[in-house]
Amino acid sequence: MAAQSEGAFDGFQIFDITDPASPVLVSGWGAEEVFDPGVGDETVDQGRVLNAALWLLDGFGASQNRFLHDFTITPDGLTAYLAHWDAGLITLDISDVSNPQLVSVAIDPTSEDGEVNSHSVWPNADGSIVVEGEEDFSPFESRFDITNGPNAGTFASSEGAITTPIADLPGAAMTGSTTYIGLACSGGDPIPAGTGIALIQRGVCGFTEKGNNAISAGYSGIVVFNDAARGDALVTMGGDNIATPGVFVGHSTGLAIMDVASAADLVIGNLGANISAAVIPNGWSGIRIWDYSDPANPVLASTFNTVCSANPVDASCDARGTYSSHNVVVEDNKAYISWYSDGVVVVDVSDPYNPVETARYHRAGTDFETENGGIQDIWGIYKVENSPWIYASDRNGGLY
Repeated sequence: MAAQSEGAFDGFQIFDITDPASPVLVSGWGAEEVFDPGVGDETVDQGRVLNAALWLLDGFGASQNRFLHDFTITPDGLTAYLAHWDAGLITLDISDVSNPQLVSVAIDPTSEDGEVNSHSVWPNADGSIVVEGEEDFSPFESRFDITNGPNAGTFASSEGAITTPIADLPGAAMTGSTTYIGLACSGGDPIPAGTGIALIQRGVCGFTEKGNNAISAGYSGIVVFNDAARGDALVTMGGDNIATPGVFVGHSTGLAIMDVASAADLVIGNLGANISAAVIPNGWSGIRIWDYSDPANPVLASTFNTVCSANPVDASCDARGTYSSHNVVVEDNKAYISWYSDGVVVVDVSDPYNPVETARYHRAGTDFETENGGIQDIWGIYKVENSPWIYASDRNGGLY
């Protein structure tokens, strides 16, 4: 029997359940072995173990962990396909269950929306095609621009969790001139009154205090930049809600806004460049179809999205909906996918380079919502082998 473990290392574990009352751990394997082969057996070198553990938390996009989410084992019990989130789709040879061996890693961080989020996986009967589902709950991304001056350009940013959503602003953007107001902490340096966007340095007091002090001084938005010690790392500003839009940027971005070389050159009250912080759609997530003609060297044949997973603002999409793919089952070169608010989607993957949707179970409307307890929200999928029966679970409506 195989299981997914919530521990940091050895996320994939195999047990001998000959005696079901006394299962015995046979072996374990985790994506840390991709980063540093053998690190899972390390008992002395703490630095080596720490580096591998930190790598598991340093993936791609909005959800950056590399932990195991799901797996599928072939009927002959010889191969395991691991959906290992930002470590990608990993194939193991488990013919010797006591010693799993890495066969390949299928990963393309440039596909889809820049996330990896390997969530679900299922091969076709002969293993020549493997369908991987990506799950993503971030269909929009922050875009931060310095719009004038010598440092004009696009920079990394993260929208605050406690600030007014930029998507709710006119034009879905926070724009204006900037004024540097220091740390913006109560009892600290006086905060100059102003309008436009307050540029604030991280540190000493919390984000809520900084934001409220900026509001009191007359500013209509905030940009908080990291301190020098923490550099260009991004965080999502947390705390109590504040009634202003805001984003967090790296230390070097804060200096670029003010066009200075170091924090020592910053002067409270000085004007900086104009900025634009926008929220733009970048899609939910679909499926990747991998060509496994050579299992040691899988090739990304294609991706497939629905209209709404590709474009969350399409007029045909319910604004209340979630349009990420979720789970997948493959039989006879057809992928049966639970696709949240798109319902059950069936895709013909017999040509992995040209997937085609062939069927969908989707219902909507007032009568359906009354019956279902809400809009369609398909989470789980199960196909009875060699029969017409498909089971799907709706998080609002129960089991179909």
